[in-house]
Amino acid sequence: MRRSVAAVSIGLALCLGAPAWAGWEEAEEAYAGGDYATALGELGPLAEQGDAGAQSLLGLMYTLGQGTPVDHGEAFGWYRRAAAQGNVEAQWRLGVIYRNGSAIPRDVVQAHMWFTLAAARGSDIAKRLVDDIAGRMTPAGIEEARRRAREWRSKEPARTWNRASPWGWIDWVFLPGNLVVWVVVEAIPEIGALMDLDSGHYYGLIAGILSFLGWQIALFVVIGIKRVIFRD
Repeated sequence: MRRSVAAVSIGLALCLGAPAWAGWEEAEEAYAGGDYATALGELGPLAEQGDAGAQSLLGLMYTLGQGTPVDHGEAFGWYRRAAAQGNVEAQWRLGVIYRNGSAIPRDVVQAHMWFTLAAARGSDIAKRLVDDIAGRMTPAGIEEARRRAREWRSKEPARTWNRASPWGWIDWVFLPGNLVVWVVVEAIPEIGALMDLDSGHYYGLIAGILSFLGWQIALFVVIGIKRVIFRD
């Protein structure tokens, strides 16, 4: 009975997820082939449904004028929606808009914040952008940007599942480490600053190591509980 229910559940999940996957694959194929009109048509519904990957790519197409006139305001809107869901590329591209003052007033503090958030998720481009913009900011401005990044992370969902992207599970993998690092940064700011966690340079590495250890401990706990319950 349980197997039948599980099979039905999986089948329903695959059926419900298929349209988003199909639309994403068609959009990717069209975009890669330079058929931007078709790509826009496929990405639009996905983006409206809340798909962060589609939103980020739409933002890029409006930025570059691919299949549509250049519109930095429209790009900003899509980047912002994708960035709020944790999309790394959208986060640093949103930072670029703030840095350049495209479609909105220039705000280097906000730019630094978005670069920092993307860098913390492992983006090498964002790490370089953090270093570059920090060289043109005051210490007070950098500290404010880092404070905003910490505040944003404290409100960030533990995981954002992106139906059209195969990478949503990565947030689950890094969840234990991200939680530990966040607690350290929030509870002991001096240690966070010493380890340069706010800038994102070592955030991903440390979170990855802690996550690996965390899942190993969880596995041993589960095995131990299983042995106690079933006495095997």
